[in-house]
Amino acid sequence: YENSTCRPPGSGASGGAGDGSLAQFTTGSTFRAGYSPSDFTLVELDDDPSGFDVTYSGWDRSGANASSAVAIHHPATDEKRISFEDQPTTITSYLGASVPGDGTHIRVEDWDLGTTEGGSSGSPLYDSNHRVIGQLHGGFAACGNNDDDWYGAISVSWSGGGTSATRLSDWLDPGATGAMTIDTRGATGMRVTPSTPLAASGGEGGPFNPSSQAYTLSNKNTTPIDYSVTTGASWVTITNGSGQIPGLGDVVVTASINGNANALTTGLYDDTIQFTNLTDGDGDTQRAVSVEVGTLEFASTDTPLAIPDGTNGTSTPGSVSSTITLQQPGVKVADVDVELDIAHTYMGDLCISLTHNGQTVVLVERANSAGSCFYGSPYGCSADNYSGAIIDDSGSGGDLESQCAAGLSSPPNYTPTGSLATFQGMGLSGDWTLTVTDNAGSDLGTVLGWALRVIPESVELGTRPFGRVQ
Repeated sequence: YENSTCRPPGSGASGGAGDGSLAQFTTGSTFRAGYSPSDFTLVELDDDPSGFDVTYSGWDRSGANASSAVAIHHPATDEKRISFEDQPTTITSYLGASVPGDGTHIRVEDWDLGTTEGGSSGSPLYDSNHRVIGQLHGGFAACGNNDDDWYGAISVSWSGGGTSATRLSDWLDPGATGAMTIDTRGATGMRVTPSTPLAASGGEGGPFNPSSQAYTLSNKNTTPIDYSVTTGASWVTITNGSGQIPGLGDVVVTASINGNANALTTGLYDDTIQFTNLTDGDGDTQRAVSVEVGTLEFASTDTPLAIPDGTNGTSTPGSVSSTITLQQPGVKVADVDVELDIAHTYMGDLCISLTHNGQTVVLVERANSAGSCFYGSPYGCSADNYSGAIIDDSGSGGDLESQCAAGLSSPPNYTPTGSLATFQGMGLSGDWTLTVTDNAGSDLGTVLGWALRVIPESVELGTRPFGRVQ
């Protein structure tokens, strides 16, 4: 998480507003070790971050003072910053100046260029050989002062509390080589960006969006790399899929959804795109590719439900709710329609709404209720049943309550009172609750069933089940 350009010296740790992208990230980790006297915690990432052109930090566990030091950190959660200490470090206790104290910490007396702030804690301190010697525990340094900071020493964390869960040695030297140092290593070979998949969606026959994804293949070596890019998906075309990447150069390869996708029937189709370094294999990687065809449908399972009778002339409705709970992580809503199957002997009594993610959209409002959904005069449609009516922002039949077409045996799509576009961009997972209120007496009814029809946005592959649920 870094700025596109270096922030100017003298602008403090934060250095003003940044423009760092949050697009490069991994999620998930496993705790490996921790030791409070030197204030360290080691976790292992679930996912390999190599695709983000990372540098792997070396370390020095000798415990020797550094002739100078550099901190790379995220003050106050800002983009990556760098601070410089031109004087030697000393070994002390935490927040102490006496040498060596209890020997657990490395003291930076003051920063000569830059500083740290709250949020910098846990960040590495590098010696002049670009090796980590400790991680920030705390201190008094901030913008506008020349106070000191203390870093938990790797030399102490190495043996820690004497067990694999309290020391670094088991994890940073698993082969027990006895090495005192490891050099920092930058990226080598071929690197592919971005890490995002090509995940397209659309109705049967297309079009599909997004229709393509451009990938940059970067050569981190000074000598050329031969490469190839392939996929087993017949509905994907690879452009510039083979060739040579010049030393320290880039090439752009594009994966596109082709015309074969137009023949796919409803469902999720997925595959991989293979990026191969033909020269030495360094940086071989894959990216997921998918096309989601058609509309997802999810039907209620807790219906039929009786609709309690309301009371004439009051604001005390009879209300019933039905909930469809979805587990579709990674899916966002591009468009949603609602199919209603409601039996009632006076449709004008009913108000119907849909709630998801804290937002409620009124689908059907009682005539002349002026937004109250409780009482109006005249009283609206006297016909029976909302059987098979589809509520759709682009419906051709207008507002359902105003139609009063007896039976509605073959209805067009009707527009909601509110806007279902409220749910666009929201995650599909969670509770979708349909609430039906009867706002007058004498006539009764039943929610026989209802369903969501969802066109999803592009999805993150491998995160969810797929299926048409009836």
